[in-house]
Amino acid sequence: MGSATDNLVISSSGVTGDFIIPMEMALNRFKSEFSLARHLYFEYLYPQDTDEIKEECHFLELHNDEILGIDIEKIRTAFRLCFGILDKIAVCICELHKVYPPSKKGGLQKNIYFQSFWQLDVDNRRQRFEDIKSPGLLALYSIATDLNKNKGGELSFYKEWRNGLEHKFLVVHKSDKAEDLYQSYKLIKDILFIKEDEFIHHFGQLIQITRSAIFSFAFMVRHEGKKQKKENIPYITNKLHMKRYSSEPK
Repeated sequence: MGSATDNLVISSSGVTGDFIIPMEMALNRFKSEFSLARHLYFEYLYPQDTDEIKEECHFLELHNDEILGIDIEKIRTAFRLCFGILDKIAVCICELHKVYPPSKKGGLQKNIYFQSFWQLDVDNRRQRFEDIKSPGLLALYSIATDLNKNKGGELSFYKEWRNGLEHKFLVVHKSDKAEDLYQSYKLIKDILFIKEDEFIHHFGQLIQITRSAIFSFAFMVRHEGKKQKKENIPYITNKLHMKRYSSEPK
């Protein structure tokens, strides 16, 4: 019963700062998109009667082993949703801690990607991140490293799959090797072929990683809010002290 509702929030006792409400807005967006990804995953694992939907779309039989239809599109959509959440978490990190990476053309980068925006070897950024001293931020960096090809991340191929889903052709197929009786894949050179079982297995990992990233994001912002309160206490106390003594007779 305690887990029936996704009631994770940033606001708690001892948390303050002008950034709390904007970051709560971002957290709401992450939870909304994650809930859809999880719902699509559930519907794929436990399919309902979709005969009427299937009848609305006719696919020419090409005997190329590609899985088509609404069921597999649910996982493909959920995969993109998870990566979108991670990239938006990266944007929030940049906004909260003012760590937008520099652009090669000058100024700051506009397109922020979760696994690569850190750039710790540029402009003393490593020291900037270390000065933040946030366990939640460290957890997010750990996840990003696993997804970063340049860091030897063991899950860096997820990014390649995401790019295939968004911009190229990614074929999910049933058999161990996709057959192509009529050579339908012949003219398109840049195609990713992934077996359905492998695709589903790795999406199961991705949705867990995304869930962990959302929690780490909330804890990172909450940690910053507690730091803000601690830093403000001496200032507030000092103002009260000055006010109290200024009212005393000379």
